[in-house]
Order: sequence, then C-alpha cells, then structure tokens
Amino acid sequence: MTPQQQAFVSPFCAACLQWEASTEQPYKRQISIVTVAQAVLETGWGASSLSKPPINNYGGIKYHLRQWPAYSVQTREVISGESQVVPGTFQTYPTVADYIADHAAILTQWQCVRDVLGLGLAALCEALGPWTDEDRKTPNPSHANYSTDPNYPNTLMKIINQLGLTDPTKIEQYAAMSA
Repeated sequence: MTPQQQAFVSPFCAACLQWEASTEQPYKRQISIVTVAQAVLETGWGASSLSKPPINNYGGIKYHLRQWPAYSVQTREVISGESQVVPGTFQTYPTVADYIADHAAILTQWQCVRDVLGLGLAALCEALGPWTDEDRKTPNPSHANYSTDPNYPNTLMKIINQLGLTDPTKIEQYAAMSA
C-alpha cells in the first residue's frame, strides 16, 4: 500500500470502528469491511471529488436525505452492458461518521443483504451486485443493485483481499496507523 493509500484507508478504518462502537447492528464488522472496500473502489483511494469535504460521500450514494444538500456531477454507469458517463445527483454528508452510519443503514435495509450477513464477505459482496434478469421479475431480488457494474462484487473482494481485510483485526491495525 502506498503512503497515499494508507493516508486514505487508516482514518476511514478509524471512523468505521467508531461507528461499530456506537451501534448494536449485528455483523457490524462485515459491514465495516465492505464499507472500506466500497470507499476504496468508489473514490479511487479518495481521489474522487465526492470523497472530499463538504461532500464526504465515499460510496457513490445517490441523493435521498433531504436534510443535507445534493451534489451533481458526471458519473460512470454501466447501461445495457456499456460503460457510459451520465449526470448523477449524489448525497452530501456533514462528516465521515454521518456517511458511514447512512451507508450501513442503506445496506441493511435490503432483504438480500440481511439474508447473507454472517455467511461471509463474498456472499455480502455478491448481494451488492447488479440485478439479474430474474431479480427484475421478483419483489424480493437476490441482489441489491448497489452498482450497475457486473464486476462489482468481484472487484470488492479483490480490494478486501488486497487490504488483508479477510482478517477482521486488520481494521484495528489500519486505524492505529492513523493515530
């Protein structure tokens, strides 16, 4: 990991630990690990304008909380199998902690995510993938459609493995580097 990557991941891991300490959410470590991986992927290690204050959106979450402003920017989506740049309106957050709490709430609102919590990181990443044709036909889809990229689950697992986050104590190790 480069010093710039560590400078991004370490304080983000520390913020995830603070969220874990403040919640009774089951499987909170799995949620934190996926949250870190999504932040790395969605922001390009913190390079995206979305991850900078005052936006503090580390996961490409679309605008939905009316108490905080929206931020509009061009974004990349996979549409009909092709990567395209389209306008997007994203949620802003006052703090990283606000982002992490909302991200966890969003993940756990989906039945397909709740169904796989505790079954391992690969199952959780897979649940975040884009809808299949079968998912579009059912009121209880097996995928959350968090991303339109069909490679999203595999990319998340690559980042988790790259960071060594399959070891659940690794978050504490990274967080300690930010102190």
